[in-house]
Amino acid sequence: MLDDMVEEGTGLTRPQALAYFEKLIQLVSRYLTQGYFVSTPLFNYRVGIAGVFDSLHDTFDQNTHKIRVTASAGARIRTLHWSQSPIKINLSVIMPEIYEFINCATDTYNLNTTINNIAIIHGNRLNFDKADMA
Repeated sequence: MLDDMVEEGTGLTRPQALAYFEKLIQLVSRYLTQGYFVSTPLFNYRVGIAGVFDSLHDTFDQNTHKIRVTASAGARIRTLHWSQSPIKINLSVIMPEIYEFINCATDTYNLNTTINNIAIIHGNRLNFDKADMA
């Protein structure tokens, strides 16, 4: 998604996109910890308390009550029009998906690796065996 945000003609650089996204995360986190409802065109978050209060004078107790964050689709997502019918995907073969590969030695994205250097991999269903350092 980040690559699409910074594609040519958008006027947005990769560092800017990362900074904006990080700022959004920080602000949403701050507002939620302050108990606010956060509403955007993409998502809505609400903070609530789960548990039973036995009387009007009962107060929050971490042993019997939990703070919950619930999420729902924002207005732009709720009004999406689907152009295709859903397609069934066989999940019996689960493979790792690499979304982004960052070569830290050359500071390049989604290109080749450099031997004996560090890389950052973003993806889904990735496992790392600490015992296998080969």
